[in-house]
Amino acid sequence: MPGTVVARDGELASVETDAGEMAARVPDDSREVEIAIRSDAVVLMDPETAAEGHTSLRNQLSGTVSRVETADAVSTVTVTVAEGVDIEAVVTAESRDRLGLREGRDVVAAFKTTAARAIATDS
Repeated sequence: MPGTVVARDGELASVETDAGEMAARVPDDSREVEIAIRSDAVVLMDPETAAEGHTSLRNQLSGTVSRVETADAVSTVTVTVAEGVDIEAVVTAESRDRLGLREGRDVVAAFKTTAARAIATDS
């Protein structure tokens, strides 16, 4: 997910992306970055019950499920959070069923700042 560093606090930075502002670990002296988030670090929540501000998950992006790939015990869920910006989450079959995850379902994709890694894309 491409973005621009807009503020810094040590090795952490606020990065403006097409999906909104998020916090991530960013290399020193980088302004243009690409943020990577491991799919097993993403938490999906019902937007009606998301506890915004009551969790350590600082990055909370609203989106729509665009694909669900189901295996035996887990599913990979693709969430579109902005035009051309997708986040993947790996969830158990139990969580998939409990949240009613299917294409078209609105969800909140959340992850900790420390799970978001940015790499410099500027020279």
